[in-house]
Parts: sequence; structure tokens; C-alpha cells
Amino acid sequence: MQNQKFKEIEMPLLARKRIKFELDHIGSATPTRASIKEQIAKKYSTKPELVAVRHIYTRFGTQKAKVIAHIYEDEATLKALEPPKGKKSERKSWLSTLVKNGCYVMVDEGAALALTNKNTSLLPIGITKVVGKFRRGDVITIKYKNKTIAVGMAEYDAKSMS
Repeated sequence: MQNQKFKEIEMPLLARKRIKFELDHIGSATPTRASIKEQIAKKYSTKPELVAVRHIYTRFGTQKAKVIAHIYEDEATLKALEPPKGKKSERKSWLSTLVKNGCYVMVDEGAALALTNKNTSLLPIGITKVVGKFRRGDVITIKYKNKTIAVGMAEYDAKSMS
């Protein structure tokens, strides 16, 4: 594995460094996140636990990958900013801690079925009521018949939805 075109961006407010690079893996499969994490930790003389590999972009037929990773100054910041890896239930519970209190949308039966059975995104046509003040990107609950059926990030602010 060879690294090319390193780009580093210091992010002092987030206590991390973002690195972007191309990774050549000629004659082998795309490297795993764990191996990339170890390689970055070694290059930057830090612990692998402080490295979060955010994305590995590959193109079919090439033996190159574009990698975006974050190197954190401490584990507390990493845990606060990076979503947990692993089971979906862990990610969902993490997301539910970010819910904006009192903000939710009510949906009709069709939207409720699509969200619960098909695991799809919510379309604006399925929204029947908007409650609270929230902005795009805020985490809100989605309810059907006053029962919470999902939690997600708003793609629109409350004003534009009502």
C-alpha cells in the first residue's frame, strides 16, 4: 500500500485533524478500515483508538482508494463527535440522544408503513402535522397516531414544512 497526495486540515475547534489521501493497493483487495487506521496511527505517531476512518471511496476496475480520516486529540472528543460503529441499535440509541425536545412530525398511514416496513426515507407528502421549531439537520421524532415510530434528521426546517 502506498499513500499519495496527502492533504491535512487542522480543525482546532473540533480538536481533530482531517486527512485526505489516495491509497494505491496494486495487486490486492481494498484495505480494511482497521489496516488503514493502523497505518495512519503509525504515520502520525498516535494511538489507533484516536483515528476514525470516515470514508473509503473506490472505483470499479481501479486499484486506488480515496480515504478521509480524522485524528482526534483525545478519546472523549472522538466519542462525542463520531457515531458509534457496530449494531444498528447502538447507532439508533446514539441518534435518539440528539433528539430536539418537543419537535416532531406526524405522518399518515402510508408514510408510517413505508418507514417501518420498508426502511425508506420520509417524503414530504406523508407529513400531516409539524410541531415545534427545528432547522434542517436537527434530529426529530416521527410519530403516527401519537406514537413514536422513527427518529431522523430533518431535511427541511419546520417553517418550510408547515
